[in-house]
Amino acid sequence: MTYLFHQTLAICYIALIASSALYIWAARNEGSGALFAKYASVIIYILTLLSIFHILFNSSRHWDGQTFAEPWEVTVTSPVTQK
Repeated sequence: MTYLFHQTLAICYIALIASSALYIWAARNEGSGALFAKYASVIIYILTLLSIFHILFNSSRHWDGQTFAEPWEVTVTSPVTQK
């Protein structure tokens, strides 16, 4: 399970690099496409940062063994038959 966190974190780092490269490209060019690329790269960058924080939080919980801990107790009971 921890390898899944490492893989998703690596994908997020790739997305950060790609959005940074897109923003640099858009900053050096002009036009409506460059403006759209700036906005898209900023949105992707913010969403990727949120994803990284989410991954780090959940991986630390998993590392501590609290991932599958339930705050409530799940009990299975047989259905009540009516008389």
